[in-house]
Amino acid sequence: MFDDAALDHYWHTPDTISALLTDAGLHVHARTPAEPEGDGEQQRAFLPAREQRHGG
Repeated sequence: MFDDAALDHYWHTPDTISALLTDAGLHVHARTPAEPEGDGEQQRAFLPAREQRHGG
């Protein structure tokens, strides 16, 4: 019924994602690190961002 599916996973640091959001014209409003759940876990963070408003 279901075929096997491949899933590629690419891990980026919060700093990298923050820079990409900024380069795309978004403003990162906060940076909330997530607690690690295991040994050797990669850095994680919640980065809420929104479009920057220009002018009035």
